[in-house]
Amino acid sequence: MKKYINFLLIFVLISSFVITLSMYVVASEYTQFNTYLLVWTVFLFLVYLIFHRKWIKRVVASHFFKKLMSNGLTLVLIFFILGMVNFLVLKNDWTADFTQTKLNTLSDQSKKVMKQLASEPLSMTLFAKREDWSRYLKLLNLYKYENSKVELDAVDVDLKPELVKLYGVEQNGTLLVQYKGKEYLSVIKDELSVTNLLIKVLRSKTPVLYFVHGHNELDLADKSLNGGSYLHSVLKGANYEMRSHDLSYQVPADADVVLIINPVNSFLDKELKNLEKYLSKGGAAVVTFAPQFSQLLVSNLVELLAQFGAKFVNGLVLDKLAASQGGEASIPIINNYSENPITKNFKGRTVFPVSGFFTFPQGSYKWEKIIQTTHFPASWGETSFEEVKQGRATYQSNRDFKGPLTLMTIGEYKQSKLVLWSSSAFLTNQFQGQANNYNLFLNSLGWLVGEENLSSIDRPELSGELVYISDIHLSLIFYLVILLFPFLFFGLSIYSYKRKMSR
Repeated sequence: MKKYINFLLIFVLISSFVITLSMYVVASEYTQFNTYLLVWTVFLFLVYLIFHRKWIKRVVASHFFKKLMSNGLTLVLIFFILGMVNFLVLKNDWTADFTQTKLNTLSDQSKKVMKQLASEPLSMTLFAKREDWSRYLKLLNLYKYENSKVELDAVDVDLKPELVKLYGVEQNGTLLVQYKGKEYLSVIKDELSVTNLLIKVLRSKTPVLYFVHGHNELDLADKSLNGGSYLHSVLKGANYEMRSHDLSYQVPADADVVLIINPVNSFLDKELKNLEKYLSKGGAAVVTFAPQFSQLLVSNLVELLAQFGAKFVNGLVLDKLAASQGGEASIPIINNYSENPITKNFKGRTVFPVSGFFTFPQGSYKWEKIIQTTHFPASWGETSFEEVKQGRATYQSNRDFKGPLTLMTIGEYKQSKLVLWSSSAFLTNQFQGQANNYNLFLNSLGWLVGEENLSSIDRPELSGELVYISDIHLSLIFYLVILLFPFLFFGLSIYSYKRKMSR
């Protein structure tokens, strides 16, 4: 009977020790419960020492114990050294991401946003159920590692309902960001949602975009393949405020950027005068064109921009190298970009279906060629749409243009800024799978409103498959690794020691 009581006491003591250690590691926020658990474990240990004091005295006097103590001191010294190393690592945090697609690293866009933090700390508070903390904090800790000014905390919505009510939290997984007296709430979905929330906090005001209408421009409410509903969702997700505007009236004073996306019909003289007046006051605008196979009806807008020094040519860019990359000659594929604030460190492929191109006569603006096609004879500007329709387009020196041809250009004059694109289809719903197209467009908007950060985050597709672990598998791993194996090896060591002592 005494033997079984002794075994039971050892089992309970080891169980209490393992549970106490596990609670301090995985649930350290339950301070009071963990303290009681620790006191209980210490009490059991003292009881065990009292009941086995004679056996302990005999063990302490043995040669085995002396050797054990010598080895133990060596282990203590090793653990002390490891502890010092761990302390230095915590004080000088460094991480490395060896995954092929950098799943555990913030995108370059998010890193740029974090660099904009001033000297004041930024507080992040997660409101979520305790069991959901790990998946949210895994992402949020990446922001904390990126900038030491980030303070991260988590609130259990079940244990702290008063805080939930105080801050108006309605959904599990809500992030509260506090910075310079401002507070913002947003539900965490992914890195994009967190970064966009930070951009919103860091902005002094929300940029306002005015989309010109009345000339059969791209319809942002159209969900068809040729519509712009996806562009609308991208801009909304990037925290831009969008409004519609008729250029028959003066551009509102709160306009940060005026956008003219794929106009088809001609502009009135009054409209062009209002646009020119807005730009002369330091305004910013985006204009995208598309080749018109029948007749270019926006020639007066083209002429206005030509006076500024950039003229849209109503031709079709053909690039024979695009076919070698799995595309068509009429859809130039761009892989290389110039060094400027818009495309600095920009990586990835962009496509520009059915593109015209720009030439640069003498004008008032200073222009920079941002995106260009490959060199001739790989690419050229075809001006005969009849040959294109018949499928026999070839370069003719007397009418066509040699590559490289400019597909996108930016211009500056005093405080005014312009971004011109020679393709409009690259922003339609049909190409929403080309994330880099929208990233580049957002980069250009960021440049126009004076922001170098990006608000769209793309991730490369995984070449392999992610391994998903169910709750059952997680429980099995916990019981085997944390409970069963330690007990098993501890029991075997006691059994081996007793056999040795009984000889």
